[in-house]
Amino acid sequence: MHAPEGKAFIALPSWHEKSKTSTIVGRLAVRVTSFQQTAVVTEQGMAHLWGRSQSEQARELIDRAAHPMAREDLERKGRKLGLLGH
Repeated sequence: MHAPEGKAFIALPSWHEKSKTSTIVGRLAVRVTSFQQTAVVTEQGMAHLWGRSQSEQARELIDRAAHPMAREDLERKGRKLGLLGH
């Protein structure tokens, strides 16, 4: 990330098989990074985050990185948090 033209990525699976839960969640309880990521990558695809609003980031994460079984719940949470249109 600190190199010229560097990027910061988070790579993770979109689904935790043992607990049958999404690794993309509606909201974290605490801050986990001190800088904005360029993108989040899962086996579902890549959500481009850098330079986008919170609403745009939420949409990217749901549409491109979240597991299909989690998307409806994430949409609901996004609307409740005011990040997505009603």
